[in-house]
Amino acid sequence: MKITVISVLLWKLETILLLKSLKLDEWWIWGVDGLVIGAVESTALIPAVEYAKEHNVPVITANVDIYSPDVLLYIGFLGFESGKILAEEIVKYLRDEVEPIGEVKGTVLEIRGTMGSATGEDRHNGFVSVLDEYPEVRAITVVGDWDMAQAKTAAETVLRAYEVDTIYGDNGPMAMGAVGAIEALGKNPQDYFVATIDALPEVLEAIGEGKIDVALDQPCPFYTPLAVYYLVEFLEKGEEALPKPGDIVTAEDVNIEGKIHQGVDIWAHDEMWAPAPVVETEYGHPWMQTRGILVTKDNYTLESLWANFELEEW
Repeated sequence: MKITVISVLLWKLETILLLKSLKLDEWWIWGVDGLVIGAVESTALIPAVEYAKEHNVPVITANVDIYSPDVLLYIGFLGFESGKILAEEIVKYLRDEVEPIGEVKGTVLEIRGTMGSATGEDRHNGFVSVLDEYPEVRAITVVGDWDMAQAKTAAETVLRAYEVDTIYGDNGPMAMGAVGAIEALGKNPQDYFVATIDALPEVLEAIGEGKIDVALDQPCPFYTPLAVYYLVEFLEKGEEALPKPGDIVTAEDVNIEGKIHQGVDIWAHDEMWAPAPVVETEYGHPWMQTRGILVTKDNYTLESLWANFELEEW
């Protein structure tokens, strides 16, 4: 099948106007038969998905979902599970490195994302679901609103008032804000166990310097290729070709012959996204939950980490 890719930035209510201007019912002129959308906002694009369905244009979402039953498949990271995984890393540190050794005791500072955001709620709830099992762990939570400067200010306030053992940032910029707060107070980041979600370039640099201990990175380079793969499968074979709730998708299930791109063969590291269980979202469509990869000083130079890609002006 010949595939034509049209890349556009879709934003809020402008999206529906854009799709109407492109005349979805005439897209056959361009040879375009489906949409892969990485949304910025999950609810504003619902009318766009509905409009696409009215014109028999299938939609698969990647990275960020759209809350519509008309989405064929969502491919993305599981924020709740990522919070749990990093909480478990913090529990190990408290048990093995903080007195009394062998017991899980200590103080944890969590810098969470914007209150009420779906991503922030998932990452926070997964994190506290683990810590709630350890009554001797004191958790202090502040809101960083995904922002480095705000996280730095919030972290400084806590670090002045409390002896903190570990820090968890709901995203990379907030973790970097916490590192900045530690340094601003004349303290050494290596005296804290710092964990975060998302290995941004600056986070990888901080891991190399020993200022951040672990990051759980999303398999961002795989989202869109997987979405395009399943869109083609759907167009050629129908809905039976799509993964269904209850399935577990492995690398062997996806027949993608990757090529070197930007000097990197990402498909040499399928373990970064698979195995991926499939569940049904509360919005009524399947979600293929890609896994992440724990990044530490042992593997922070791995070429397939998206932040290590040699991109211009990166």
